[in-house]
Amino acid sequence: PLIKKQFPKLSITLITDSLYANEPLIKLCQELGWDFLIVRQVGSLKKIAKQCDQLEKTDLYKTDYTSIEIVQLKGGGKIIRKIKWFNGVRVGDETVHIIRFEEIEYNADGSIAKNAKGQEKRFKTEWLSSIRVRKENCFKLAKRARMRADHEDEHNTLKRRGFAAKHDYARANPNACLIWKLLMFVAFWIFELFSCTKLAQESKGSGSWIALARELLSDLQKIKWSELSLSPSLQQEHMQFRYN
Repeated sequence: PLIKKQFPKLSITLITDSLYANEPLIKLCQELGWDFLIVRQVGSLKKIAKQCDQLEKTDLYKTDYTSIEIVQLKGGGKIIRKIKWFNGVRVGDETVHIIRFEEIEYNADGSIAKNAKGQEKRFKTEWLSSIRVRKENCFKLAKRARMRADHEDEHNTLKRRGFAAKHDYARANPNACLIWKLLMFVAFWIFELFSCTKLAQESKGSGSWIALARELLSDLQKIKWSELSLSPSLQQEHMQFRYN
């Protein structure tokens, strides 16, 4: 009730991993008026899997509840995306809609493309959706659900590339978590801008970006703020970057 009172007009879609594929969370989202797209892992919510497997075998679902999208790539390759959906599936006392998604990338010769590790470029998953699925919106829903991976990748970058993103750094002050996270995003944004400049690319050479970032941080720590603040760059009212 408190959340409803504070945010009565917000349109929210909760995008989560399989940890949250359970009836209590689905019920909470419905009470708050939030949409959701939740991953269902193989082996979890077996009753849902059984219902969908049975429906998938019927002629109606084979023809009217499936869609294919083909994306042509430069060089003659292509990406084929397939979606099957099942509306009105029961999860305890709640009702959800299921999206089964598969994506495969092919080379120009028809073989399945592989990544740098030699693994096939194949992606397959399933989502629980609060939004009823149709041919007109099925791929849009899948695209929205996959945004979680981009968000997670960015946080992994912030953890591993020296921006000190940790899960537990704000016990003393409840505001510290938000402030520290904002500072991380600002630092990440500045470094991403810097990495596009000719100076940064020449300085990096054949090394990695993380090695360059560590060298820069090490150099900065050796300079007193009183000296740094007098640098010509910081004295300017405007600063200009030139990109390749």
